[in-house]
Amino acid sequence: MDTLIGNCIFAGTDNGVFLSTNNGSNWAQEGLTNNEISAFVFNGTNILAGAGNGVYLSTNNGTNWAQIGLNNLYVLSITVNGNNIFAGTYNGMFLSTDNGTNWKQVNNGLNNVIVLSFAVSGSNIYAGTDPGGVYLSSDNGINWVQVNNGLTKSLASALCVNGSNIFAGTYGNGMFISTNNGTYWAPVDSGLSNFFVRSLAVIGTNDGIFISSNNGTYWVLKNSGLTNSTFFDLAVNGTNIFAGTENGVFLSTNNGTSWTQTGLTGITVASVRISGSDIFAGTPNGVYISTDNGINWTLVNDEVSYSRVFSLAVYNNVIVAGTERGVFLSSDKGTNWFHVGLDSIFVFSLDIIGNEIFAGTSFAGIWKRTLSDLVGISKELKNLPQEFTLSQNYPNPFNPNTVISYSLPSASNVKLIVYNTLGQKIETLVSEYKPSGNYTVNFNASGLPSGTYFYKLEAGLFTQIKKMILLR
Repeated sequence: MDTLIGNCIFAGTDNGVFLSTNNGSNWAQEGLTNNEISAFVFNGTNILAGAGNGVYLSTNNGTNWAQIGLNNLYVLSITVNGNNIFAGTYNGMFLSTDNGTNWKQVNNGLNNVIVLSFAVSGSNIYAGTDPGGVYLSSDNGINWVQVNNGLTKSLASALCVNGSNIFAGTYGNGMFISTNNGTYWAPVDSGLSNFFVRSLAVIGTNDGIFISSNNGTYWVLKNSGLTNSTFFDLAVNGTNIFAGTENGVFLSTNNGTSWTQTGLTGITVASVRISGSDIFAGTPNGVYISTDNGINWTLVNDEVSYSRVFSLAVYNNVIVAGTERGVFLSSDKGTNWFHVGLDSIFVFSLDIIGNEIFAGTSFAGIWKRTLSDLVGISKELKNLPQEFTLSQNYPNPFNPNTVISYSLPSASNVKLIVYNTLGQKIETLVSEYKPSGNYTVNFNASGLPSGTYFYKLEAGLFTQIKKMILLR
């Protein structure tokens, strides 16, 4: 077996350990001569090797090795889970909780099997055996349960984990995958020319875009023309496919065979959505729109200008954005945005299912809202003010009460303060963050002498002062 650490590749052979530091071009013997090496595992800076006569440890990158236990047992597989080291042998499973100094047998539930392989996923430990197939332990190896439903071969010679997927290589029946912690396994061996799988490894999943034309049975990498292989979202419009990447938006017009960069470059695009002929892109700087199939892009922020946009959803002519400050809505192609809930919550995903919209958040669970609510809100938004205004108080002159009205086209931090003719603050009427809308405030001047007073509105960058007269 081969294992990689840093720039070093270790190979276990029937004549000890070999090391390559130049990507496999050259190899040098690195100890344990005349030993059969079946498995490696790395634990911090330590390397553990499963050999034909026990477990060996190296603390200096393979230069020196020391035997640390299970003498005279053939160790076929080895793995680490936290402070626990598991070793699979012809005599079942062994566990060490003190870095290999002491070992104990942990075979409860294992039925006279040879442990050939391991895989760890969170608190779950999987053991590939012969002849028992795959076993699962969720209590650090104390108990084991057989999880073989769907496996057509009882010899699981190789295991590995990739995200939430578990892969099992069998000796004679190819590859299997489980997406539900081993409850069920399905074959995934299209393209394999040999069904005797001895080892598995996972190397990064940021490989770009894959396309399947047979409902996921077989996938083909389609990266021609891409300058970045990390993708966050895809959107389809007719024969056009738009991809949000770490380097802007890419477009394919031939089902992914080739890709070209659109006019949005040099920025991470977490979400792409299409509404009619308009394309929207969610970025750390807010929302961009393209009306010419991605050639040109315009930042359409307004209220979301200071928010990272993680997700977008489209319903009729309404655009919904999930941001680091909650959910925002626009009914005019992004010209104006209005906060519609989940204040100060990171909203990483949005999806429309039936007549409801769902929001996936960071550490705040999943939320939902009916689309009819959004339609109602979008209708109300059409009646909202289009500009900042501060109206003349009414009545004026007044004694002792008067009403001051103001309008906000977008949410703002608002201050409304009354001053006397000397510029001294008399009373703060408003000092808070306000959503867009029309507002009225009552001012009671009881206790104040007759005279001229001023009231000043500050809302974002907007400032206006008006005069009023108190007449006793």
